[in-house]
Amino acid sequence: IYDDYYRSYLIPLEKYGLTIPHDLVEEAWNRITNKGYVHEVARFFATGWPVNYWRIDTMTDKDFEWFEHKYPGWYSKYGKWWEEYNRLAYPGRNKPIAFEEVGYQYPHRCWTCMVPALIREDMVVEKVDNQWRTYCSETCYWTDAVAFRSEYEGKDTTPMYSA
Repeated sequence: IYDDYYRSYLIPLEKYGLTIPHDLVEEAWNRITNKGYVHEVARFFATGWPVNYWRIDTMTDKDFEWFEHKYPGWYSKYGKWWEEYNRLAYPGRNKPIAFEEVGYQYPHRCWTCMVPALIREDMVVEKVDNQWRTYCSETCYWTDAVAFRSEYEGKDTTPMYSA
């Protein structure tokens, strides 16, 4: 993803005058590779399976070993939850995992990008326009609270968000 999209597609656009926010791209990549975003996405969809109309399979011991080998420390962060998922995978024996106490809180949606705020340490909750809003990151907070205002850096931005 990083090489295909960022290096092959975005960086070459700079020669046409597009300013690429390299720091934001690097932070997005950091969230994917170092902050466990893909693992949080898997838990999110596995928890919400009753409304997704498909289910992620349970894990075997071989799966647990593979994840721990590929992502050292994976089991200590995600293993117990996936064991609970395995235990609760049988319809009729229990409620769906979203309604069982397994130490997982279904995340809020980001006000700006509408993606679930999965990386808890990056989440921002602020009052904007007299309303409490949740953001998945500082970037999404900035986009809503600073950039998408009627004026940004002295320039009228009304056409950006008006109908």
